[in-house]
Amino acid sequence: MRRLFFVLMLAAAQPSASQPSAFEAPADLFYLHPLVNYANPVRWQSAFERERVAAGGMRITVGSISTKDFATTARVELVEPAHERLRFLFRFDWDESPHVDGGERQPWFGLEFQAVSTRFGDVGVEMLVHPASDKADLDVMPGLLWTNASRRNYLRLGWRRDDGVYEDKNELGGRQSATAAGPQWAVHAEAGRFAFAGEGTWLSSVQRTYPDAERSPDLWFFGERRRWSSHAVRYDFRNRRIELRFEHRDFERVERTQTGLGDARQESFWRHVRLAWEEDFGAIWRARASVHRLHYDNAFLSVEHRRRENMGSVFVARHVGQGNWIDLGWMSTDFEWTSDRDGSVYGRDQSGLASKIAVGWTIEFYRKGQGPAWVRALISHEPDPQQFGGANVQASMTF
Repeated sequence: MRRLFFVLMLAAAQPSASQPSAFEAPADLFYLHPLVNYANPVRWQSAFERERVAAGGMRITVGSISTKDFATTARVELVEPAHERLRFLFRFDWDESPHVDGGERQPWFGLEFQAVSTRFGDVGVEMLVHPASDKADLDVMPGLLWTNASRRNYLRLGWRRDDGVYEDKNELGGRQSATAAGPQWAVHAEAGRFAFAGEGTWLSSVQRTYPDAERSPDLWFFGERRRWSSHAVRYDFRNRRIELRFEHRDFERVERTQTGLGDARQESFWRHVRLAWEEDFGAIWRARASVHRLHYDNAFLSVEHRRRENMGSVFVARHVGQGNWIDLGWMSTDFEWTSDRDGSVYGRDQSGLASKIAVGWTIEFYRKGQGPAWVRALISHEPDPQQFGGANVQASMTF
C-alpha cells in the first residue's frame, strides 16, 4: 500500500495549468529532443510493457524542448491485489509538450475482477473512473482483460467515454450533441526471442454548442477529436535488443465564438517510425543507436504546414562502478518544412541539418526479487557553444 500512497501523491502533485500549445516557428531541434534525445532505451520500455499488468511500473521523462517549454511524458500503472480475484488499479497518463497536439493528463482509479480462469488464461473485467472536482468532466472506462498465468502476456481493451454527463452538469448551458468515446487498449505478447507490444486510444469527436450568450459570452461551438497509438516489435537475444516502433497521433479542434471573431481550427497528424538497437559488450560497455522518420502535417487557421525529418543517434555507455554508467551520445536531424500562405505563423520554409552532443549519468538499481530501476540525468548542446543546450531527467522502474 505504500506504493499506492506514492502514486496517489504523484497524481495530486500535477500542476493545474497545462503546457502551452505552441504554433510558433518550429526550431530545427523541435522533434529531435522529444523523439530521439529523450526517448526511453529499449530495455526500459520493454521492462515497463512486460510488467505493467503483472505488478505495474512507471516511466517518467521531463526535458527541455525550448527556452520556455518542457516536454513531459509519464506513465504510471499500479496493480495492487486485494483478494485472490480482486485488484485495485491506478493509472496515470501525462503527455504534454508543444510538440504534442492534443496531449492529456489524467489519473484513473478502478477495480479488476478476475471472472474466469481457463487453461488458455484468465479473463477479467475492469471498471475505471477519471474523477474530477467538476462533475461535467467525469470520464468512465469499463473493459475486459485477458492474461496468461504470469500476467506478462495480456490484452486489455476498454471502452472510454469522456464527459458523459457534461450537458446536465456544466455551468455554461452547453449542449453536447456528440460525446467523445472509443476503445483504449494495451497489448503485450512474448514468443521466444520476439515480443509485440502496443497501446492506444481512438476517440470519436466531441461536439458542443453554447446558445446562452450570457452564460457563455465568448464560446459558441467547441469540437475536438483525439487519437493516438504506439506499437512495437522487439527481438531480444542475450545481450542484444532490436525494436521497430510505429507511433501515430491525430488531432482536430474547432472553436467558434458568439461573434464569429476569433474562430480557430486546427487539424494535425504525425507519423513516427523508429528502429532502435542496443547491445551489451560484457559488463563494462553498452551501445545503442536509432534511426527515425517523422511525417507531420498541421492545418492551423488558413495555414497548411508540412514537416519531414530523418533523425538518428548513437550512444556509448561505460560502467564506472556500483550501477553507475556514463553516457556519451551524438544525434542529428535532416529536416525540411514548408508552409502555405502566412509565413509569419511558422516562419519561412527551411531545410538543413542540425546535431547535438549529449553527456549523461545513469544509475541502475538492482533490487532483490524485482527487475532493475533506472534514473538518468542528461545534458546536451549543439556543437556551436552559442547555440541551444538542453537537459532532461528520466526514471523507469517496475513495481
